[in-house]
Amino acid sequence: MILPRRKGISYIMSVAIMTFVTLAMASIVLVWSLGITSTSQSTFSSAINANEAKTEERFAVEQIQFFASGGTVAGYTCEASNGCILLYVRNVGAIQSVYDAVFVNNQLAPQTQYAIGGTGYICLSGTWTGSICSGTATTPVKLSLGIQQLGSMAAPAPFPITSGITYTVAVSTTRGNLVTVLQTY
Repeated sequence: MILPRRKGISYIMSVAIMTFVTLAMASIVLVWSLGITSTSQSTFSSAINANEAKTEERFAVEQIQFFASGGTVAGYTCEASNGCILLYVRNVGAIQSVYDAVFVNNQLAPQTQYAIGGTGYICLSGTWTGSICSGTATTPVKLSLGIQQLGSMAAPAPFPITSGITYTVAVSTTRGNLVTVLQTY
């Protein structure tokens, strides 16, 4: 029996079409995977850069002074009923640091009355009258110190401070670094 001759695609044409389809699908997968790779790489790079800045930031709390309400230390008059804390902070790291919180026994000291200074004091809780800062700040301002610069922060105590008691005082930066010091009043 003789079969009728069928018309169809030749072997060469079928291989060419399959190659074209395979290359098209491979290019779609390649473009998709490059997008995912570049997104992951940029996210990872940002995380590394943030951690690098955090590790370059170093600071030391050189001195802490407690003083009662109405007392004056280094030109700062304490108006808080619980008393105040004056901290001297030195940036010993390789980059500028911004200090944004003071904790006493793990309680945040109110930021609205921070008095901050560097080489010359910057009165944040009011205005200067001679060497005395008076008034109340409406917005908290963060201490920013350059490399090897010394500054001070005065904050009201979050609870009444008592003479003869040892307190845990911590200072934190905007990058999340924390220095903790034990100090007896």
